Formats: sequence, C-alpha cells, structure tokens
Amino acid sequence: MPPAPPVMSYDEVVRAIERLRTPGPPAAEDDPRHKRRRKILEAATELFIRHGYRKTSIDDVAEAAGIAKGTVYLYFKTKAELFLQAIFEEKLAVMEAMRPVFDPALPPRERLRQMLLQSLLLAPRMPLAGRMMKGDREILSAMDEIDPTMLRETQAIQDEFFVGLVAAASNRRRSTQEVRERAQVILGTLTAFALVEHHARRGMPYERYVETLVDILCDGALPPEPARAERR
Repeated sequence: MPPAPPVMSYDEVVRAIERLRTPGPPAAEDDPRHKRRRKILEAATELFIRHGYRKTSIDDVAEAAGIAKGTVYLYFKTKAELFLQAIFEEKLAVMEAMRPVFDPALPPRERLRQMLLQSLLLAPRMPLAGRMMKGDREILSAMDEIDPTMLRETQAIQDEFFVGLVAAASNRRRSTQEVRERAQVILGTLTAFALVEHHARRGMPYERYVETLVDILCDGALPPEPARAERR
C-alpha cells in the first residue's frame, strides 16, 4: 500500500490560499497598495452580501471604496475575480481561529474531527462562502465567469488537504482510492448540510447538530474508536 499523503500544516494551507490571491505575492501591511486592495475587497464583500453578485457593479465597488473605477481594474481584471478574491479573504480571516486544529500533537482522528467541526462552526463568519455552499444561484453564477484553471487549483488544494486528514486518521487501513472517495463524500456531506441546514435541524441547536453530524461522519468513515465517549 502506498504511503499516506502528508497532512498539510497551518503554514502550508495559508501559503496555498495566498498563492491564489492576486496580484503576485502579498504586499506588506503598511504598503499603500495593500491597503487599497483590502479597501476594495471590503467594499465589494459588503455589496455582494447586501445586493448580490449580479446587482453589484464595478462602479458600485469603486464608489463604495472611494476610488476611481479604473483603479479597481488595476487589482482585479473582472468582477468574478474580485468575488473569488473576496472569498479567499474570508477564508484567511478565519484561519487564525483554526490554528489550534493544526497542532501536530492532536491524534489524527481528533484532528479530522476538529477540522470538520470548526469548518462548520466558523461558516457564519464567511457569509459569501456560506451562501455559495447553500446553493445561492446568483452567487454560484459567478463561478461560471471565473477562470477554470483557478477553480481547478482551488479544488485541488481543498482535496489534497482533506485527503491527507482522512488518510492519517485511517491509519493506512484503506487504499488511496478509498481514502479519496471518503474525503470526497465528507466534503459533499458538508455541502449537503449547508443546503438543508435550517430544515434538517428542526429546532436542534446548531452547535449540537454540527457536533453530532461530525461524530457520525467520523464514525462512519473511520474504524471505531471506543475511547470517543471519553471526550464527552
């Protein structure tokens, strides 16, 4: 059986997200270009959330950011690229809260469990990504306008990360194909949960529902762990 793929570290995940950002390497925090880019992203994110993707124009973003329309295009080639970068900014903003989950001292199974748990619990702090997961048609329509190469690279990073988590937690008891299939199903289940979350919970507290869902995912995807009850 081939060796399990390594689990990406916190720094590796952050660097992977930052590689997808444009233009080029991130500038220093006090760089005027960095501040202007962040101002554009903040204005765009607020408008995308308030008015939707279709009803938000580059003119609107420029006006909200207090800059000329042409300046926006110096940082983002299209509105779709601006939207994707806004999602990356959301993800980077919650990464610090995820840092404890990357502790290599955590047992692999618990690391997977905590990663799934925090991914769902932190979702409300990522409104654009959350609306996309919930199947917002207007938000999803933006995906049709984004460079397919960028989308494939984004998906590949996500897949690599979760495959590594599942492989480590499986303790090499499954083939590479089985690990990839389980990682795919786990990711698909998280998306499906986002689509029906409100109706599925039927009044059950969100945190409790999420914890139960994650326990079921881990118990179904991985060998039984009698000691799990001790975490309660």
